[in-house]
Amino acid sequence: MLMDAEFRMATDHVAAYHQVLRAVDHMKQAGVQPTHATLSIVINAAGLAGLPHEAERQFDAMASLHGLRPQANQFTSLIEALARNGQLDKAEAVLDALAARRATSALKHDRLTAKSFNTLLSFCIGPGDAARGQRVEAKMHQAGVEPDDITRARLRDLAKLCERRGGHTGG
Repeated sequence: MLMDAEFRMATDHVAAYHQVLRAVDHMKQAGVQPTHATLSIVINAAGLAGLPHEAERQFDAMASLHGLRPQANQFTSLIEALARNGQLDKAEAVLDALAARRATSALKHDRLTAKSFNTLLSFCIGPGDAARGQRVEAKMHQAGVEPDDITRARLRDLAKLCERRGGHTGG
């Protein structure tokens, strides 16, 4: 019974992703170009549908298909889409790319915020990935991004989880 519900939910997410793609096509046919916010929705929908490769494809096609340079929000959406689907190494690499790009950009929308780091930290908790959590925290400090309440809560959750599993976070 539960497996049927899980299958239906997964199928619903895939259907929702395709519905989002159709909506973007309709926008374009009506002469309305997708915005950064629209493409964040597309990337998020792909991640929720369990299609991280589609999230990457949509992210990579932003410039060529839509004439838009990805901003911090689209990077964060891709981080979430990858991490949600267990691709934590790739998600961390995207965070690193955003941090490297940010160093060469003075644009407000390219600024790293706690949200990008918190997104990856959230997905370190499930598998109890303390080492990655520590790296993300160190990268946050190195980037000069101030931890917020969510960051502190995520780090506490990760430390508690590791303590229950008999490990430690080294912090």
